[in-house]
Amino acid sequence: CAGRASPSRQFAEITFRQYAPLRFRVGRIDVVTDYAAPKTTPNVDHLFPVTPSSMAERWGFDRLSASGGDLVARYVVSEASVIETSLPRTQGLRATFKIEQSERYDGRLIVRLDLLTPRGSVEGTVTAQVDRVETIGENASISERETLWFSMVEAMGRDLNTQMERLIRTHLLRFLVT
Repeated sequence: CAGRASPSRQFAEITFRQYAPLRFRVGRIDVVTDYAAPKTTPNVDHLFPVTPSSMAERWGFDRLSASGGDLVARYVVSEASVIETSLPRTQGLRATFKIEQSERYDGRLIVRLDLLTPRGSVEGTVTAQVDRVETIGENASISERETLWFSMVEAMGRDLNTQMERLIRTHLLRFLVT
């Protein structure tokens, strides 16, 4: 893992500014990350060019907006992990003629949005969970691996955006400025 720690190329920032902000009747929005990457195997999320954690935080900053009020919105990233698992491969002479998938990446992202009174009582809450699995071939270069990781986080971001927007409009609509 340590050999893959320095990205070989630059990747674009993943943002959500292309979407209209979700304006809440709250005095402020706190974006909090409770997830701390273990930075040891089997976790590899800390090696990604854009980490799932930073992408999930960016969603909170880009999509959530305060329009005034007594409530506080608290957006929490509680999980943003990616676990690497080595996959079994063909042995013997047949292995010479096959290029197989060598690693599987299991990504999980869990975020929660709470609307709290000044005393801390929860007035409304939604939680989204995004799971994504990718595999990569045994002949992949570091650049190809980083590209896969970046694409994986982009896809997790699209899923997060879709889920959170649906959950907010279904369960927290009364707190939105329309």
